[in-house]
Amino acid sequence: MSLYIGFAFPFQKGTTGFPAQATDNDLIQQALVQLIMTGRGERIMRPDVGSNAYGFIFQSVGAPMVTLIQTEVRNVITKYEPRVVLQSVQVTTNNSAGSAPSQVTVTIKYVVVINGQNQTLSITMGGP
Repeated sequence: MSLYIGFAFPFQKGTTGFPAQATDNDLIQQALVQLIMTGRGERIMRPDVGSNAYGFIFQSVGAPMVTLIQTEVRNVITKYEPRVVLQSVQVTTNNSAGSAPSQVTVTIKYVVVINGQNQTLSITMGGP
C-alpha cells in the first residue's frame, strides 16, 4: 500500500487512465526536482517557492558557486519538503575553475521519513 499518491511529473497518460500516478519515493523525487528547478518567483501566488540554484551555474566555477548552489538546495528542501531528512548535497561541475560550466550536477542524499529508506537523486543542470 502506498502512503503518498499523486500525479506523475511530467503530466502524462498512465497505463490505466489519465493522468499517470506516482507514489511514495517516485513522488518525492519528482517534488524535489520541481522545487530545485522552479525559479524563485516563478509560481503565481507562491513567489517564495523554488530556488535560484539554476541561475548560479552561469557564474564562475569555484568554491563560491558550489557553496551558493548547495545552500540554495539545502534551504529549499528543508523549508518545503517535510517528507525527507536531508543528509547531504554535493555539487560537481564538468570543467575547470575560472569559467562558467556548461553542466552542473547536484547529488542529493536523503532519508524518507515514513519508511527510513536512504535515497539518492542527481539533477543535471545546464548545457548538453
